[in-house]
Amino acid sequence: MERRIHIDGTSHTEIVREGENVEIFARARTGEMNIDVRHEGANSRSSLIVAGVINAGQARVRMNLYAAPGLSEIEAKQEARIIILGSGSAVVEPLQDIRSADVIANHGAVISGVAAADIWRMALLGIERSEAVEILCDALVSTVEKHG
Repeated sequence: MERRIHIDGTSHTEIVREGENVEIFARARTGEMNIDVRHEGANSRSSLIVAGVINAGQARVRMNLYAAPGLSEIEAKQEARIIILGSGSAVVEPLQDIRSADVIANHGAVISGVAAADIWRMALLGIERSEAVEILCDALVSTVEKHG
């Protein structure tokens, strides 16, 4: 069974049961986010993607992965893509509590500003800096939500 979930909050727990394939998308925001993905059945897959733009303040994203003991054929992915603008900052904490031997788990995070070269290329097309930043940020978040 396949499920696709969009999280619109700061705390969420998702249980992945036997044979399930679950895609979870969340929009990063200022403040604390805590997302738990719990694999409690064999032959299950999960993909957690957190993406967003932080203009001011700090985003703290905790991505917690748990795989119960004795499970087989578990695949889990944790990913964060955050663009920092202005005085914003972000911390991503991928935590993994793996209690089974047959688990493929990976995590990654990209936290960066908008590339000056991208702004320059868009300026050549007559796009103002503020609009270019907005376009690039929207593209990141919508691409992640549509395609994972």
